[in-house]
Amino acid sequence: MKNFNPYDEKVVFEKLSNLINGLDCSKQSVEQHKEQEGIIYAKNGQSIQSSSTDKRISFANKILNGGILQQDGSYLSDDREFIYSLDTSGAGILRITSTCKKTSFTIINFSQKIVILEFTCARSPIKK
Repeated sequence: MKNFNPYDEKVVFEKLSNLINGLDCSKQSVEQHKEQEGIIYAKNGQSIQSSSTDKRISFANKILNGGILQQDGSYLSDDREFIYSLDTSGAGILRITSTCKKTSFTIINFSQKIVILEFTCARSPIKK
């Protein structure tokens, strides 16, 4: 976000539109990112072992940043594009679902206490 002007209302509303108005799936980007080293590119239906990596994860053309606890027990990303659902049995299974594309993948051996991947699921927003 180069040259972000916090006093420009148009820019502020554009950046915060998902929070103010909810997610508009018709405005989703279809751009493809060039694969980079250090990033796992998850695909629909794929399972990833969290213990096998300390890399960042990209899904549906976005780098995942984690989510904030919702009333239903799931976690919602700050841009409202992803829902993180943690298996309540304690098995360490985390399902990440794209809210617009209705695609998902699973992380196995996920732990909220040990941050192995470059995202967290927390009760309240945290600054990275």
